[in-house]
Amino acid sequence: MTLPRNLLLLVSVFPFLLPGPARADAPVKVRLLRVQQVGATTYFHVRFDAPADLLDAAIRPGPYAEAERRALALTPMLVPQDGKTSAVYQRLDLEHFRPNVQFRDRAEIPPIDGLEFAGKLDGAGKAKFVLLYPTTTKEKAPPGIQDKELAKLLRPTRWREVPIEMDFAKSDALPAKANLEKLWAHAQASRFAVLEAQAPQTGFFGFACAATGRKYGVPDPALEGERLTADEHVHRKMFDLTTGALAITESLALK
Repeated sequence: MTLPRNLLLLVSVFPFLLPGPARADAPVKVRLLRVQQVGATTYFHVRFDAPADLLDAAIRPGPYAEAERRALALTPMLVPQDGKTSAVYQRLDLEHFRPNVQFRDRAEIPPIDGLEFAGKLDGAGKAKFVLLYPTTTKEKAPPGIQDKELAKLLRPTRWREVPIEMDFAKSDALPAKANLEKLWAHAQASRFAVLEAQAPQTGFFGFACAATGRKYGVPDPALEGERLTADEHVHRKMFDLTTGALAITESLALK
């Protein structure tokens, strides 16, 4: 069956805008927990055994179609549930869309093993989180759809919701050359790179990614180059003009 272009766009958008409800799952095992204070800030790094049903959606460099851009939202999140932690990002292995010619020396970032996150620790003792992650399982299609192929395409991804408690007083020993500040900064820059690819019409996330890389000396990848034509910018320019978003972006670029 050949679907109309507008219907294909709806199909590509619908599953990611309306994901399936998160469901409680069995506990996820913490394999490694490290803490390090750098200046006035304390950072932590946690590694979990990857759940068996985790949707492993490797992020490749663009350019992206709209469906691929929305698929970038299918990444796990470790959400703090109290005031003891903040700025928690998943560690991602991202490839720059341009060849890496090593113009600048970069800190060596340890490889990712399993499901890893880095964040800031604002307290001591135990902290609570909720791990949200997409699974390989699909929810049921919306009711009332007769066409089987369309119903299959509209099945949203099922998400899992796992409560987690970590005791930072029982953290593991740090290697001699460990630098959790750079490891966290790399995770933050990677997150900004993904957000930049999801929202290429704004310059904020690209600026934030580059600024993080420059400040902490970590890789600041760009997942795709500019590929939007002038016609595609028209509706976004109207939004920028009426909300002041363009002025904010230009001010950030200037400063």
